[in-house]
Amino acid sequence: MTLPAFLRNVVSVNHKVKWEPPGGKQGGCAIKGAKLHAFDELWNIEERHCRARCGWQSACTGYEFVQVSESRRSSRAGTVTRCKLHTQPIAHSLPLPGSFFAVCFVKRQASLSTPPTGRVSAGRLWQTPSPLPPPPPPPPAPPP
Repeated sequence: MTLPAFLRNVVSVNHKVKWEPPGGKQGGCAIKGAKLHAFDELWNIEERHCRARCGWQSACTGYEFVQVSESRRSSRAGTVTRCKLHTQPIAHSLPLPGSFFAVCFVKRQASLSTPPTGRVSAGRLWQTPSPLPPPPPPPPAPPP
């Protein structure tokens, strides 16, 4: 997946961000010991917008992006995406049965001594653009 240059990295409070899958594994995000935890949930947006929104929000600790079959929710064919922007620490990832695609990334501040690579891949440090682009548009309303 190739992202536009302005989305390869995002800045949270002017710090560089490093994205890592918890435990080095992909799947849905799991919050350790939390019965109810706070997160924002957005439907039908692209993963790059999910990542960008988390990067711009200083309270966001990481995000989960899932693509599922819409037929599980309604009689229409197609896929639906869900983005969860977590505000509590993410402990690990877990499999999400029934999803076509599920990723979890933890947001970390990158070391200032780490040189940016400019490459797009999980767990890499990306070069910060200047100035930042405006936030992505709000997601479309879910189907009735």
